[in-house]
Amino acid sequence: MLNIVTTSCYVFVSQSASLNVYFFENLMMMPLVLMMVINPVVTIYFVAPYRKGFRSWFPAGPVGKPTTIVTIVSNST
Repeated sequence: MLNIVTTSCYVFVSQSASLNVYFFENLMMMPLVLMMVINPVVTIYFVAPYRKGFRSWFPAGPVGKPTTIVTIVSNST
């Protein structure tokens, strides 16, 4: 769907000679690149075994030892 919209916009804008056509020539491929990025992310999120495997790489709990902050107060005046 995005590719059809982009191509239609390209044809419409290319009819007018006042705009830079080189920008729109490169814009035609942007929906394809966008689909290549979004498709794996959506697959990882919506397919349960992939989601569980991905979440196992990033544990939700604290990692390592807890940090303790100690305040030192000097009593010398």
